[in-house]
Amino acid sequence: MNNFYLIIKSYLIFVFIFLFADSVAQRSNPDALRAFFTRDDIKLDGSLNEEAWSQAMRISNFTQRELKVNEPGTERTEVAIVYTTKALYIGIWRYDREPDKLV
Repeated sequence: MNNFYLIIKSYLIFVFIFLFADSVAQRSNPDALRAFFTRDDIKLDGSLNEEAWSQAMRISNFTQRELKVNEPGTERTEVAIVYTTKALYIGIWRYDREPDKLV
């Protein structure tokens, strides 16, 4: 049963990466994002404060898909990918000029 879940998990990760990479390639320049390898532990705690995140390549020049197609985003977003021998992590930094207005 564990093998079944591992296969499903691997498949879902592949699909996500395929869709995500396609989106990045169409919306950003550079059109490639190099994943950063680390031997350090990455905690899934919502804080991207491990050293690997500061060393990983980031992209941030996304464009809009709705409202104003191909215009720069109204808020800055950064994306980086870090991986270990056992896991792949995608970090997203989303900034907002008025976070107090978020509901």
